[in-house]
Amino acid sequence: MKRPRIALLVGALVLATAPSVASAVVLDSGTYTWTGAESTQTGRVFRNGVQATWESPKPYPGTLDAGNQHAHVLFGPINVGSTNFLQITFTNAEGEVNNFAVGYTTAFDPTDISTNYLGDRGLSGASQIFQVVLAPGANFFLNVERVTLGPGSGTFSYQVEGFTQPVPEPATLLLIGTGVAGVARNVWRRRRRV
Repeated sequence: MKRPRIALLVGALVLATAPSVASAVVLDSGTYTWTGAESTQTGRVFRNGVQATWESPKPYPGTLDAGNQHAHVLFGPINVGSTNFLQITFTNAEGEVNNFAVGYTTAFDPTDISTNYLGDRGLSGASQIFQVVLAPGANFFLNVERVTLGPGSGTFSYQVEGFTQPVPEPATLLLIGTGVAGVARNVWRRRRRV
C-alpha cells in the first residue's frame, strides 16, 4: 500500500518541479543558393569556439581579416514580437563549412560588423545552432558570411524560432528527475525502517 503512494508522490513532485516548455514559433526560414553577386562586408566575425546561448549571452568575439571584403547575405528585419528568446538553426548543404551565421539586433552595418552583434555558434560547420535574447518587439537580423575570400558557392538553409520563455535542455530535465527520484528513494527508505 505504501509503494503506490510513494509513486504518486514522486509523480506529483516531477510535475510540480518540471519547468513548463514553451512551444516554438517559426519567425523566418528559407533556403539560399550563392549567386556570386552578393554584397560584401569588411572582415568577418572571429570564430572563438564559444556558442551563444540564452543562459550565456556572448560578447563580440572580434573581427578577423579586417582588411578584406567577404561576401555575405542578410535576412531581416525579423520582428520577434513577444517571442524574445530566439534559436537559430543554420545548415550548409553538401558539407560546405565556409559559411558562418551571425545574429544582430536593430540593424546590420557591413562596414562595422561589431555593431549590434548578438551572437553566433562559435564554430563554422555543416550545422550550426545558437541562441540569443532580444527585447520584446525588437528586430532580428541573420547575417551569413563567407569565411573564405571570393564568391560563395553551394546552398544553405536557416530557421529562426521564437520562444516566450527559455526551453529547458534535456540534460536539465534529467538532472531534475534524478534529484526527485533520489528524494523519493530516501523517503521510501525512512518509511521502510519505521
